[in-house]
Amino acid sequence: MEDFQLMGLLERITGAKANDVITDENSLIFAVPDSEFGRAVGKKGANIDRLEHVFKKHVEIVKSPSSKEQFFGFLFSPVIPKELAEKEFDGKRTLDVVVENNDRGLAIGRNGERIKKAKMLGKRYFNFDDVRIVVKGGERIRI
Repeated sequence: MEDFQLMGLLERITGAKANDVITDENSLIFAVPDSEFGRAVGKKGANIDRLEHVFKKHVEIVKSPSSKEQFFGFLFSPVIPKELAEKEFDGKRTLDVVVENNDRGLAIGRNGERIKKAKMLGKRYFNFDDVRIVVKGGERIRI
């Protein structure tokens, strides 16, 4: 199914307009404006359940990025990044997400899913070549 068809189906099912959709074999990630987020998710996530049934894939809904800080803050929630540090070396842009040591596992996510999603969306929306988790105090976590 084409991206425009997927976004049209999301709008028909939820009443919310999507700005973007990212697809892979097992999941769909819809980016919606902040004002449409509640409508897209539905009460107690009912619309996400409905979308997963229709698409037969895992569905996530994220807020469209208005700023890097807001976007990554939302993406890593409930972890609160202490700092977002942009680095550039040999023409490659990297974002270091600084977190407390006890939040490291939650920031990475089960099987690295949260950091993989951050890398994919960071590349798409902010042109970062890499997104890394850095523990406050300097330890880098490579995924």
